Amino acid sequence: MDEIRIKNLRTLSDTGYVKLKKINVLLGRNSSGKSTLARVFPLLKQGAKLKSKSGILWYGSDVDFGSYHNAKSRSSKDSDAISFTFVKNSLNIAPHSLYFQSKQKRIQQPNSRLRRVEVTAEIFEDEKKTAIYELKIGTCTARFSMRGMISAKFSISGVDLSIAAQKVVYLYRHSGLLPDIYPVDRANLKLVNQSVFTTLLKAFSLDARSIALEQLDELPINILYNRVLIARRLGISSADLTKNFVSFLRAYVMWRDFPLIWETMRD
Repeated sequence: MDEIRIKNLRTLSDTGYVKLKKINVLLGRNSSGKSTLARVFPLLKQGAKLKSKSGILWYGSDVDFGSYHNAKSRSSKDSDAISFTFVKNSLNIAPHSLYFQSKQKRIQQPNSRLRRVEVTAEIFEDEKKTAIYELKIGTCTARFSMRGMISAKFSISGVDLSIAAQKVVYLYRHSGLLPDIYPVDRANLKLVNQSVFTTLLKAFSLDARSIALEQLDELPINILYNRVLIARRLGISSADLTKNFVSFLRAYVMWRDFPLIWETMRD
């Protein structure tokens, strides 16, 4: 983890992105949040050791925040969540070593390196233990919600893909802040990907003749960043890449490789 951002935790209304080094020195006035920031790490460790429907154990042997109500910033609104954002500035993805890849019949992607990957967990206090998670790479964001231990809604770049996601992935909040991800047994991945392909084409107002699904399956993960690489891979001029077309490509690649990216970040 290279950076962390925390919102609405005790006196920390928003830390902004805090860079983490091998040695970190916290300076500030009394009651400015230094201790709270330092206690975040044992808090996360505590939640990872034991099962919790919310992913966070506010009270335990490592650290004591009391409860969600006690931990939440007094300056925040009732509708605000306590949120944690984790950043990796260089994420190596090796599909062959991931559990998800070994259990689902997928086109084998080569090892890739992504720059700046962000994961955010927003934790709410309610009887259903609601949480919202985001995976952000460049301008593309995957977002899903959890009710208790089970996933509810899933979208990429604002396009609702909940039904498709339920057919191929199973997100389960077992222990720790970030849910585990598992493949659905006997899922027809090819059929679901075709459905997502069609849905995204419509969402970005593109003609079905713009590109073939087979071309997308050959695009590398790091295409999420590089317009020149997109043009080279597709054999077209970068000047011909419209904003909608690039957004569509990034959304599909995010969908295709979301399990691999998520599992790598969680690990």
